Amino acid sequence: MDFSLTNLLRLARYTAVNPRDGAQQVLDLNLPRDVLWKMLVLTVVISTLLTHVGVMLMPGTSLLMTEVIGSPVLTGVVQVGLLVLMVYCVYWIGRAMGGTAAFDDALAMVIWLQFIMVCVQVIQTALLPIAPMLAGLLGLASIVLFFWLLTHFVALIHGFKSLPSVFIIIIAAIFGVIFGLSLLLALISLSVPGGV
Repeated sequence: MDFSLTNLLRLARYTAVNPRDGAQQVLDLNLPRDVLWKMLVLTVVISTLLTHVGVMLMPGTSLLMTEVIGSPVLTGVVQVGLLVLMVYCVYWIGRAMGGTAAFDDALAMVIWLQFIMVCVQVIQTALLPIAPMLAGLLGLASIVLFFWLLTHFVALIHGFKSLPSVFIIIIAAIFGVIFGLSLLLALISLSVPGGV
């Protein structure tokens, strides 16, 4: 496969309409794991830059908003952490439910999903200064696209047949992870002197 930007964008557009076929083309590349990790970091760097550019372009952006999202480095570290967590959740939870995915397949699918989301983010960032309401609507549509693609990707790599069941598992996993992280943060807070 030619890794030119034009071909990647064409495949991303095709994947949005035909998730399983598009994802299978990515899996068929059999990219080495070290290359996949580098691609994950690259997508995070691009996404982080777009996030901070988007905040600066938002009408009426306040200093408080800038402080909330933190520095680009912090944003990038958080995104990397969340994506790595997502990779392991897709792999381990899917395997626990009887799936057959290899770890590299889960890694490749999370990276490809992130790349498609970055493509949407580019369009959204471009719309912010000229049509902020449309950019907001695109942001909502991207959430639907995210779950649409993730459901198909997980079903493909694990060999699951029922998309509704996969979607329910994904939602349950998200709530489970949020609860687990909240509990962990609470325990850390209690263990720190002066913590509430």
